[in-house]
Parts: sequence; C-alpha cells; structure tokens
Amino acid sequence: MGRGARPPRPRRPGRGVGEEAVRVAQAGRVDDVLAELRQRGAGLPECERVAAHVAERRDRMRHDDYLRRGLPIGSGRVEAACKTVVGRRMKCTGMRWTVAGANPVLWLRCARLGGWFDDYWNDRLAA
Repeated sequence: MGRGARPPRPRRPGRGVGEEAVRVAQAGRVDDVLAELRQRGAGLPECERVAAHVAERRDRMRHDDYLRRGLPIGSGRVEAACKTVVGRRMKCTGMRWTVAGANPVLWLRCARLGGWFDDYWNDRLAA
C-alpha cells in the first residue's frame, strides 16, 4: 500500500441490503423485507430496532399502491415544502417570531399555497 492509503474496511453483517429492501418494499412485499431483516439481523440491535419499526408500521407501508397513485413516498418533497412554506416566510432578515405569532401566519400561508384560502376564511367567518 502506498503512503496514506488505507486498507478497506471490513464489511459489517447486514450491510448492503438496504437498496434491495427498498426495491422489495416498493413492490408491495413488506412482509418479505421484515422476514429478511429478522433473519439477517438476528442479534444485531440496529437491525432488530428497524425490524420492530417496520412491523409496527407495516399497515402504512403500501408503497406499491402509493407509487401507482402517483403519491410521493420519500421525505424530499415534505422537506422542500417546509423550506418553501416556512423558511421563505419566517426566516427573512431581522424577523423574530414567537409560536403564538408564527402559527397564524403559517396557517394563512399554507391556505394560500394549498388553494384553500377562501375555504379557510369562510370557515373562520362562519365560526
């Protein structure tokens, strides 16, 4: 090995199955993912934790249905929406907000961006 070169790190058990697990889950086979996690990850605390997480939420992991309906299954769109809705309005130079002051402004911003601004005001006026 040359100067400054490092030997390859040993591969940990269970490593490299993530991409396959995502592909299988997206095909609607969450039970297969769960079985694989339990089999390969037996005795590994992190794998057991992930298996418990998947088992508790199995009924919500209908990725095949979500994808077929054109719904997003990742967090990227949610994070981008938070940046757009919250960040651009609440984080301008010199602005300081309390929770009590920020919440109504965010409600209005979400109503406008979501296309239900008129519904929001009609409900408020009716109350």
